[in-house]
Amino acid sequence: MEGKILQVVGQVAGIGGLALAVMLFLFKDIIRKNIFPKLPPGAAERILTLLIRGVLLVTLVGMGLWVLVVLAGPKS
Repeated sequence: MEGKILQVVGQVAGIGGLALAVMLFLFKDIIRKNIFPKLPPGAAERILTLLIRGVLLVTLVGMGLWVLVVLAGPKS
């Protein structure tokens, strides 16, 4: 199922969307693991903060690259 989703996202959103979908699937697996109750509160918070920042960074880079492609696209 995930392979089909990645294929559709790659076709619709391009490379940036594909990278975002892969990151979200990886982060979903990390969050699903039952490691957070075993970690100290500071470490669990740090991991979640890094995950959120990583998704935000990839999203911003993808949007920036999309803008560059649109602005530098073929001139008619």
